[in-house]
Amino acid sequence: MKRMKVALVCLLMILLTACSGESEIEYTNIQLNYGAFRIGDTVYHKTVSGLHRYHADVPGVMDHFCYDPLCDHSGGDGVCPDCWNLDSGSYATDGERIYMNTRSFLTALGGGTWNRYERCIYSFLPDGSDMTLHVSYDSTNEAQTNLSYRDGYIYFYQSFYEEDYDPAQKGNQDQYVKLMRLDIATNGVEEALSAKLLPENRVYLDDTNYYVLHLDNSFLPEDSTLDIFNRESGEAVKENDKPDGMGVVYVTDYRGETYFVCFESRETREYSGTVVLISYALYRYAEGGYEKLIGNIGDLTGIVFADGGIWYEPFEFTYIGAKNLPTGVGEETSPYDFCRYTDGTLARYDIADGSTQIWKLPAWDEGDEVSFYGISKGNAMVEITNTQKDFADEPYEAGIYSAQLGEDGEIFLIEKKSD
Repeated sequence: MKRMKVALVCLLMILLTACSGESEIEYTNIQLNYGAFRIGDTVYHKTVSGLHRYHADVPGVMDHFCYDPLCDHSGGDGVCPDCWNLDSGSYATDGERIYMNTRSFLTALGGGTWNRYERCIYSFLPDGSDMTLHVSYDSTNEAQTNLSYRDGYIYFYQSFYEEDYDPAQKGNQDQYVKLMRLDIATNGVEEALSAKLLPENRVYLDDTNYYVLHLDNSFLPEDSTLDIFNRESGEAVKENDKPDGMGVVYVTDYRGETYFVCFESRETREYSGTVVLISYALYRYAEGGYEKLIGNIGDLTGIVFADGGIWYEPFEFTYIGAKNLPTGVGEETSPYDFCRYTDGTLARYDIADGSTQIWKLPAWDEGDEVSFYGISKGNAMVEITNTQKDFADEPYEAGIYSAQLGEDGEIFLIEKKSD
């Protein structure tokens, strides 16, 4: 058994190391602090415990990076990607390395102050080796941890107190955020934008523009507006804009084109509690105009760019029921509404010809839902859930699978990767 484990680790190293140092290998990034991205044939999924990796040729899930038997993962004898004194962070890639923005507790453990809100940007190779610290910086807790990569730079947020900051206010009124950028080659850091941003603002970028998204704490569709600035000249291209009057959730790019994910519809219903129904739409942005490609998307995290297409789960709302669940306070329980927000199918919009194909599971339990993570060597990495059976406490084969997507619209599960 030990020999088999060693063989699998060696296979993993060969597969993942082959992805590094090859600029022609396709990669994608996530713009939110959750979801999946890809480097070559390896799919990375962010979880509360860090990155999980899936590869068609590697059995199961790769749920850690460090395979050194002498490493205790504390950081005391050197930092590894699995160091438990680094808080689970945000990730970005340039196709060769993985960059991680994380809160570090190593300074405090070494005798520093616990009140210091220290963040660090590290990078490592896809096989987990060559862990490198690029920058350590102080920030208030108001800055989002998102990372973006572009042309040799990592873009990140850093937040500051105003000179007249009053800690008694216990809010972010006296704090501001700056968009910074890290030069990967020199580890130098500079302001990417001179403007002071509100903690609720988000900044996205492509090869041409900065996209500054204005939100407030409600995050309602009608509350988000977008300013677009040319990166070279700094001139405003659009101000307080909305595609078709729809608020923008985030901006991303794929294969040289820029896309806006927008709120499409929002409805509030009252059951045992308040349930909010939201569907999303996807626009392509070019030459100052917006083209709506897809509507009626039911899962924000399920919007994935891969294999020349845009993958998503069509919206459909089903109310299943309510039951009491523990609140975490003693033996207290509270009613919880079980709802389903997709129709259970998986859809792919082809960027080249505008066609859409739909897949579903054959002869599978009624109520199954399929979430798409990415493509590995022609196989789809999908997660199977069933809210209806969760509500009824009925067993079913939930988990993440490697699957083949048939031309007839059926999903054939090949191997279960994880629960």
